[in-house]
Amino acid sequence: MSKDNSVGFGLKAKLIFVSLLFTVGITLLISIALYQVANRELSQELRSKVLATVRLGAEAIDAGRMASLVGTIRPEMEGEERSSIETSDAYRIVSEQLNKIRGTDTDVIRYVYTFVPTEDPNTTFFAVDADVLDLLAGVAAGEEIDDGEISHPGTIFDVSEFEKARIAIRDRISTIDDEYVWDDVYQVNSISGYAPIFDEDGRLLAVLGIDMTDINARNALADVTRMSIIIAAAGILLGLAAAFFMGIFMTRDLISLRKTVDLFGAGDFSARSAIKVRDEIGSLARSFNNMIQTIVDYQDKLVSAERERAEAEFRSKVESERNAESRKYLDNISQGLLMLDGQLRISEQYSASLIRLFRFEGEPTGLNFLDFVYPDAGGNAAEREELSSFLSILIGNTTADEDMIDAINPFKDKEIRAFDGSLIVVDARFLRINRDEVVENLMVIFEDKTGIREAEQKLEDERERYDAELEAIAAILKNGPPLFRDFITEGEALVEKLYVSLDKLGESDTSAHFMREFHSLKGSARSLQLDRLATSAHRIEDLLIGAREQGSFGSEERQAILKSAESVKQGILNIRESIERFSVFYGKDITFSPQQELDSYLASLKDMTAKLGQELGKELVFEPVVEVKELYFLKQLKNPIIHLLRNSIDHGLEDIYERTASGKDPAGKIRLEISKEGREIHIAVRDDGKGIDFGRIRKKAIEKGLIPSDGETPTKELMNLLFLPDFSSKDAVSDISGRGVGLDVVKDSVRQLGGTIRVQTKLGSGTSFLLTIPLKRASDRAQAPATART
Repeated sequence: MSKDNSVGFGLKAKLIFVSLLFTVGITLLISIALYQVANRELSQELRSKVLATVRLGAEAIDAGRMASLVGTIRPEMEGEERSSIETSDAYRIVSEQLNKIRGTDTDVIRYVYTFVPTEDPNTTFFAVDADVLDLLAGVAAGEEIDDGEISHPGTIFDVSEFEKARIAIRDRISTIDDEYVWDDVYQVNSISGYAPIFDEDGRLLAVLGIDMTDINARNALADVTRMSIIIAAAGILLGLAAAFFMGIFMTRDLISLRKTVDLFGAGDFSARSAIKVRDEIGSLARSFNNMIQTIVDYQDKLVSAERERAEAEFRSKVESERNAESRKYLDNISQGLLMLDGQLRISEQYSASLIRLFRFEGEPTGLNFLDFVYPDAGGNAAEREELSSFLSILIGNTTADEDMIDAINPFKDKEIRAFDGSLIVVDARFLRINRDEVVENLMVIFEDKTGIREAEQKLEDERERYDAELEAIAAILKNGPPLFRDFITEGEALVEKLYVSLDKLGESDTSAHFMREFHSLKGSARSLQLDRLATSAHRIEDLLIGAREQGSFGSEERQAILKSAESVKQGILNIRESIERFSVFYGKDITFSPQQELDSYLASLKDMTAKLGQELGKELVFEPVVEVKELYFLKQLKNPIIHLLRNSIDHGLEDIYERTASGKDPAGKIRLEISKEGREIHIAVRDDGKGIDFGRIRKKAIEKGLIPSDGETPTKELMNLLFLPDFSSKDAVSDISGRGVGLDVVKDSVRQLGGTIRVQTKLGSGTSFLLTIPLKRASDRAQAPATART
């Protein structure tokens, strides 16, 4: 018996050791894998959060105020010049917006700042930093703060070691650092993201930078590590218990079989093994029983068959319950999940949310994935080709990592059309299920982002409407309601006339007419400081000139013009409603005397010229010299005067450097003279700029085919070209000039008043536009209805 016991104990020890070793190994592998997966997912989540935060933050910054700051900040400026910027409202508002961005997660976001590129790709300078105002307040309160720690506006920021910052500037895209950087001071890893900030015309103003730490991810990873240790310890204890159980259970049958053999060897032929397990030991026991059992009757066969049937039923029941649990899970998850086979056909494993998301009726099983997401093969040919290429890479290139797959994933915030025709916005993740290094299945998980997109658009529309209303209120408070009455009437009439003439906009005469009208409306809006309304009017100009240059005016162009016209109409409605609200303070019947109206108009011109000079980077002094107390036909001359002033500032005046180089005062002079001589009103707009370059005029005229390239063209004839529609001496088009619309409007307005216009110019000394209006005829026209003059 001692021999038997030693053999049994040896087998037990071997089984216990092998089982324990296997269990410990599997447990450690699972724990390590859990740690690696958690580390990767947390790192990716932080990177995604940085990129999303910096991108949304850049969109949230007030581009207008940022533009005004960028226009005034110079590299390495100091003293009062720097202090005036840091105490400005624009700086404070942008700083508050940066602090709001940091306030979204103060535990993670360390720094939020903006910097402006220079001509050197490795050199930028700080514009607004979220910390500056707080640090300055601390200095004012007596705190010891090193001024070198404060990122003042204009402070140089060397980006030569920040590749992603240079890429954000160069390619005008949002970027994020590839690697985390360890901070010895704060004992954390940090990563930086950058996003460009554009003005309303799409020009790069500055770059938003955000530094975020991985402290939350590290804490979460620490929790995962602790959990992994607990799981590993529990697995080892469970494995130890299982090993002892297996050692006892598996050797028990072997010892029992050996006792039966000993009884048979001793002559007990009735001995039978009671072992029923279906393994090698059970097979050995059955072989022994068959050897001593000479008759196997029919009843034994029935019992065996019944046992097999019961086992098959049990396996079928287990499989059915497993499928039921899987379907219960798929019916309750919120994501649109489906499984694809090797031929990209949808299997039976798909979620109920998928059907609801795509508004699909029926059973998608067996449907090709491309046909499911893009059922319109002709209309979505390009999208189907892109998705097909992506899936080929996903299945064929098994070595491609998740980051590369995510980078080329075509389903990121993808707008597609559901089966009921509605538009939905989805994100999709593609997971490969491999067997023997071959992709056997693809799992696709869709996330519905339609509501998020709609909410973002609604918020943007509300913000735009709110800003437009504030702009209208500010303009009314500054200029007074009476100054806007003609603007409202003429603007509403122009928009309604555009609606009526939509089908005729393809005609060159109609298109040119509305280009001039909206150019004038834009100038009036600028003079009244209605910048958003002016931008919408300029957009209509762009659309009209674009359609004319392409030689077509289709439904897309019509819809785009209608959208911009609605924006103009809404802007005018905001002014009308604001005036009605302010009537409580001003009185409904308030009117300006001719003197008051003229004074108010001149004040608006002063603001307009100052702002325009700032936008163009030109210093100027506006000098109105008015020797009349009333101008009854001011209504007809508002736009011509505005056109002439804008023309003088943009075309006539040089910038500071040109003026300084030519020995002139850095500040240019714009002079508006209005006087009365007998029965005539004389209006002059003079500048001390560079004068008219007739050589340039001649070159432009030859390019446009207006004059022959050979021979001499008289100066008077070249002068007359300036007043032609669509003629401009500028190479680039902006919202200020370049369309060739302006002087032709002036000429037409003066002609309607029965007046004349002359030009005096000297190269290098300046230009004067002289308008002479016969008083009686002009007065008659001033009293005529607006419709009679159009």
